Amino acid sequence: MVRIARIAIISLAALFLAACSNIPKEAVDLAYQVGSDTEALHQSYRKLIRSHFDTVRQMYEAQWTEKVLVPYVKSYVQETRLVDIASGKLIWDPVQEKLIPPTPGREAVQFIDTMQAWSKEFSETTQGLRKEFMAPIDKAEADLIQATDEAFAQVARGNAAIGAHLASLRKVQETQDGLLEKGGMKDLRLKINEGIAKASDDAANFTNRVEQATKKAEDLKKKLKIK
Repeated sequence: MVRIARIAIISLAALFLAACSNIPKEAVDLAYQVGSDTEALHQSYRKLIRSHFDTVRQMYEAQWTEKVLVPYVKSYVQETRLVDIASGKLIWDPVQEKLIPPTPGREAVQFIDTMQAWSKEFSETTQGLRKEFMAPIDKAEADLIQATDEAFAQVARGNAAIGAHLASLRKVQETQDGLLEKGGMKDLRLKINEGIAKASDDAANFTNRVEQATKKAEDLKKKLKIK
């Protein structure tokens, strides 16, 4: 009696679990492999984007040098009177914040201080101009990479969910096989699945046979002129 009850319980469990699809281990492995391949593709896209924008940035750099830097240097040299500073006629006085003749005996020191101040201002100004000039291409690159990262992140999340679901189904299937094996009915799940499929086919064939029989009856009635 105990064994019969045990078999009945296992049978009910098997019938309940039979609704789960037969998930091969390779399907679970493939889901995780797809995740790895997707990340590799993601990194390839990032490299492609970087490479493209590096090329575009080189063109921007050429335009920056020709259209912005060279004209600015010419204007800056004239406005700051660099020629007069280089010839020793003028130095920069940080107290008065203007160019003045050098102090006798301190020409060399004042010249060095003036050139350091000049270089510092020139460097900061040109860097600011360059950053402003390159901002559109930098933003376009950052936006495209962000959009790419977000798209692949969404794919990765979806694939991870699918992989976890397949792994869960696989675990259920393994549990089912264990239950069936304990009850001496290891092949029951396969038989149930095959039986369900056969029943579906039989039902379809039965419907076809009924339709054919009905058609034949109608044809016979017409021949016999039965209303």
